[in-house]
Amino acid sequence: MKHTIALLISLFAVLSSAHAQVSVALDGQITVDATATNGVVIKKEFYGADTNGFAKLPASEHVTPLHLGYVKFGGNLHSVFNWKLNRYIDSKGRIHEIESPFDSRISFAKNSYNATPMVQVNMLGWQPDYDSNGNLVGMETATAAHAAAELQFLNATRGLGIKHIVMGNEPFDADLTHKVAIPSADEYIAKYIEYAVALRDAQSAISGNPNDVKLWGPEIATGWTGWQTNHPSDCAKAPVPGGVTCSYGNGQFSEFIPYFLFKIASFENDRTLNPKGYKLLDVLTWHYYPLFRNQFNDKKSIINTPAGVQNVAGMLESVNLWTDVNYINKYDSASPKNVAPSIVPKYHAWKNAYYPNVKLACTEFGIDSINDIGYHPIVRPLYLADLIARIGETGVNTFVNSFLQGFHSNDSWAMINDGKRTNLYRIFSMFSNNYLGQVIQSNDNYGDHVNVYSVKTAQGTNVMLVNKDVVAHTPALTLVTRAGQRGLALNLPAWSLTVASIPDNGGAPTIQTFGAAEMNIPVSPEYGN
Repeated sequence: MKHTIALLISLFAVLSSAHAQVSVALDGQITVDATATNGVVIKKEFYGADTNGFAKLPASEHVTPLHLGYVKFGGNLHSVFNWKLNRYIDSKGRIHEIESPFDSRISFAKNSYNATPMVQVNMLGWQPDYDSNGNLVGMETATAAHAAAELQFLNATRGLGIKHIVMGNEPFDADLTHKVAIPSADEYIAKYIEYAVALRDAQSAISGNPNDVKLWGPEIATGWTGWQTNHPSDCAKAPVPGGVTCSYGNGQFSEFIPYFLFKIASFENDRTLNPKGYKLLDVLTWHYYPLFRNQFNDKKSIINTPAGVQNVAGMLESVNLWTDVNYINKYDSASPKNVAPSIVPKYHAWKNAYYPNVKLACTEFGIDSINDIGYHPIVRPLYLADLIARIGETGVNTFVNSFLQGFHSNDSWAMINDGKRTNLYRIFSMFSNNYLGQVIQSNDNYGDHVNVYSVKTAQGTNVMLVNKDVVAHTPALTLVTRAGQRGLALNLPAWSLTVASIPDNGGAPTIQTFGAAEMNIPVSPEYGN
């Protein structure tokens, strides 16, 4: 990273002064109003990372500087993991023993990373187990009682104090990931309730308070059909965005998430069904992997411009589908095309209508659900840079990046690869170390070329500036405080993230920049829009 070199003018006179002088041509205006807040506070718990199945955990010297709130033990391999045997089934049906006992793995992360573990239970049902002849095979022996026993083991026997349980993984993708039939909406909800009650009972027996453990679910990943189950009893193929129309609850609902929330709320409120008054869900979760390919089965079908180069500008523009209710999706096949996916506003609306006291979390994110797709090298880090604060400022409580470490060498998703910090690490750490505090209002006149996100801290104001353009920009930044206005001029290199930390005591700002230049990525005008 570069410190201070992006600062062209340090604290020049109030911008409204007719005598203010600058030494560069400014091409835009940014205003950050530290007196205008939206009520959202970004805390350490916003930042999480998934440990990538059973990949070897990285050294603490790399992880602790990320200041993670959560480290997640979950994903596809945990869906077919038997905690009693410390074994899992891989994608080819082979059984493997993990490198170290699962409880030791959790203990290491908890104690070495200064982060809170969240642990996924096996809701799929399948796991390695011994048959009647003593052979170790894949069997459907993972049950709600098995999950409850795992919590009992981790918290009562091992004293690990696990407070966050992830309820399975991507239930409506099991046919693709594990060749197991997916459940219908009603089948899944009945199973979810069974597991939630069993886990609450287990924690109540351990500590006396069933709510000492928080339940995260449903870990849904079907964004491409609008978060539906895609089960044939629920949905039918149709010539509509997303490709399906669905019906739940005898036609009462056309979307799964509202139906799921309605059903568990109804169970909670029925004292005959729920005599102990258990709360079944604490955090409403989803996974999202943007997909910039024309054919899922063709790894080389990356979207291009008419000139025949990768449509980098379109990929980076599409981050708007997370938060902009008016943004029409044209490029990302992980969401319905030609409509506004509006991911975060939809989840807010659904929870506000049917289960208002639940928190929101994206518990897996990475570019493409297939590893090592040959996207232009700027896409992954710059998309991440424009996403983290964008969803944080909307009130999403937790964002889990996939993944903390690589499963193999040169893993395109990893923040730490072969013991080295990747470009994704640098981007994530700039946010997890600086985008903490009360969200304040930021405005600019660059459109989507430059996006600005700001927080008020105990020491001052931190401004995150994402330049998605293929050219540098030189904005004049005005900071409005209760004491008046301050100004500075900035240089935002092409394809870069810049952090401007402006102290309250009148001292000089600190500037950090990490972008294409630091990543050794050439910038070419042909990738602009």
